[in-house]
Amino acid sequence: KKKGMTIEAARKRVMREFPGQFETEPNQSQFDTHVVPLEATIPVSPADHLKLVWYDAFDQKGPPDPGKWRYDTAEWGNKTGWGNNELQFYTGSQDNAWVDNGLHICAKRQDVHGKKYSSAKLISKVGWKYGRVEVRCKLPSGRGSWPA
Repeated sequence: KKKGMTIEAARKRVMREFPGQFETEPNQSQFDTHVVPLEATIPVSPADHLKLVWYDAFDQKGPPDPGKWRYDTAEWGNKTGWGNNELQFYTGSQDNAWVDNGLHICAKRQDVHGKKYSSAKLISKVGWKYGRVEVRCKLPSGRGSWPA
């Protein structure tokens, strides 16, 4: 059996865990039912929740560490707008994601495969059943931004 969660299951979970946070529930037909695989699983029990098991300080210059991250450039997602009509085309280009005094992900106004913008989507190469995640980051705000 493939590990992961379908997009539809993720949508239902978000709607259940964050009631009233969205003006309307997304149309179910917008979501694809592809399984999002986890490339690796690190077993972590609830008792180990304070043990550091994975870390990335983004302190090297260049592309994100390929041992820890992969670009999500799935053809089905880029063609369908990832289930929520995203206007950007996700690339594996260092023009859209790079490390220089932290991780930078940049959307650019440029035509790429029929989309008006390019950006990057990164996925960690590990997954956990239990855990605590700590993140320090600067996120954009304003109309039309949806930092994830």
